[in-house]
Amino acid sequence: MADDDDNTDKKVKIYQTTEKAVTYDIYPGETIESSEDFYDLLDLLNRARSWDHFRFHLNNFGGDLHATMQLIYALRETDANVTMIIEGHVYSAASILALCGNQVLQVNPQSVMMFHDYSTFEGGKGNEVARSSNSFQEFFEDFMVDTCYPFLTKGELKSILRGEDLNIHYKTRVDPLTTKKVIGIKERLEKLNHKRKSK
Repeated sequence: MADDDDNTDKKVKIYQTTEKAVTYDIYPGETIESSEDFYDLLDLLNRARSWDHFRFHLNNFGGDLHATMQLIYALRETDANVTMIIEGHVYSAASILALCGNQVLQVNPQSVMMFHDYSTFEGGKGNEVARSSNSFQEFFEDFMVDTCYPFLTKGELKSILRGEDLNIHYKTRVDPLTTKKVIGIKERLEKLNHKRKSK
C-alpha cells in the first residue's frame, strides 16, 4: 500500500505516508458495495497504533448497510485517530459513516448529508419475511440512535424511521418542500464540539 501501483485495480484507495506515525488517506469511492472491498482497510484499522491516523475523504452515495456496519465496528475498535472529511455529498450509509470518526468532522461548505430509512429485498414464505422485517426494523432503530444521535435529534430520527428523507446542508435553511427549518451541518458540529469541551 506504499505506492500507487498497489491501488490500480482496487475500488477503495489507500495511500500511506510513513514518518514516526503512519497516516492513511482513504478514498472509499462513490458507493459502499461489499465488505470484500474493505478487507485491507479493516486489517489496517485492527492493527493500527494509537499514534497512527486515518483520514477518510468522503464523496459517496452510500450503499450496503451490512458492509457499513462492519466498517463502523472497526472504526470504533481501532486505537488510531480517525478523521472523517466530507468533501462532497454523502448519502445514506455514507452519512452514517461520516459520524463515526473519533476526531472533529471536517466538512466542505458545499456539502450535503442525506439520511433515510433502509431499503431491503427479501424472499421466502410470508410469515418468515414478516418476522425478518420486524426484527430488522427494531435493529435499525437502535442502530440509528447509536450512530446518529445527538447529531440528529430524536424527532428527526423518528421522521426518518417513518420513511421521510432528511437532507442537511452546511448552513441552516428552510426545507422548500416541508417549510421546516433544518439545522445545518456547521451548527450541529458546533453544538457537539461545545458539549465535548464542557465534559
